[in-house]
Amino acid sequence: MNRIKTLSLFKIWGVSLTMLAVASGCRTSDPLTRKVTPKTQEAETVNNPSALDSTLTKLTLTLDTPESLLIKQGDPIVKDQILVDRSAARQSLEARRQKVQEQLVLFTGTIEVPIAPVNTEALVARVSQAKEQVRLQEAQLQKHYANSPYTEAARQELSLPTEEAKIRQLKGEIANAQNQLNQATKQLNSVQAVQQSQQQVETDSSNKKAQLTKELKTIEAQLLSVQDTLSPHDGIVQGIEWLKKGKKGYRAELALDVHSSPDPIPALSSSPND
Repeated sequence: MNRIKTLSLFKIWGVSLTMLAVASGCRTSDPLTRKVTPKTQEAETVNNPSALDSTLTKLTLTLDTPESLLIKQGDPIVKDQILVDRSAARQSLEARRQKVQEQLVLFTGTIEVPIAPVNTEALVARVSQAKEQVRLQEAQLQKHYANSPYTEAARQELSLPTEEAKIRQLKGEIANAQNQLNQATKQLNSVQAVQQSQQQVETDSSNKKAQLTKELKTIEAQLLSVQDTLSPHDGIVQGIEWLKKGKKGYRAELALDVHSSPDPIPALSSSPND
């Protein structure tokens, strides 16, 4: 009898333990009591993007006129966007280049105009010969005076037809030689004047051509340097400060809020035109 009671008690305990285990399992799986795992910070950053870190960069810009600045404070800009338009300066330089090129063609043609060659050595020799002829004729007259039996007083007081004719002949030959000398000298001086004038023209033209060539090279270099200023970054224009006007034109300092990136672009301190 006692044994039967003992077995019944064990059965009751077993059923109770089983019911407790089932009840315990049900409470553990209850969604109301289950703990929710929060999302990680990395997932939140991906699904909810925020503003990237930014850096304030300053650019110094050179402008031909204040109107050539194409942006204002608060404008968002992108890399390679035109900040300063310099097309007006380029057009002015191109017009000047065309004018210089036309002048170069004109002076080149002036230098290349040929002139008829003149043998100045022959003219110089002719003048020398004419001078010598004048000297000889004057020497003949002096020789006649020295060898003549008549004195100067006798020539003045007496009628001496033969003597007078001889003296006239000798003086005529001197005059003729002097005339030849004058013609040769005049021709030589005329040719030399033309040559000197032509040489001066060629010198002036050559100097002007060299000056224009140098000016043309300067204009070409300026055309290469006068390019539109482009933004080196993406960002937002935070401020514009106008600086003192310099020799190259107006100057402005641009404060640019640049967003950082995995591979940042080095900030420029000034525009390529400075």
